[in-house]
Amino acid sequence: MKGSGYGVLMDLVLGLVGGLIGGFVVNALGMSASGGSSGRFIVSTLGAVLLVWIVRLASGNRARI
Repeated sequence: MKGSGYGVLMDLVLGLVGGLIGGFVVNALGMSASGGSSGRFIVSTLGAVLLVWIVRLASGNRARI
């Protein structure tokens, strides 16, 4: 995502929480992150990107694409 971000610590926190949320959502939908570590990595990455996007929308810190 373009933009300056929120600083190293906050970006790490958002990434970790987003990864947890991604895993939770996948499990809640009854799916599994098949493919071993790579499947879990993809789910965590998508969850983190989605959370950062939502936080940026909510805070008004929108990056221009």
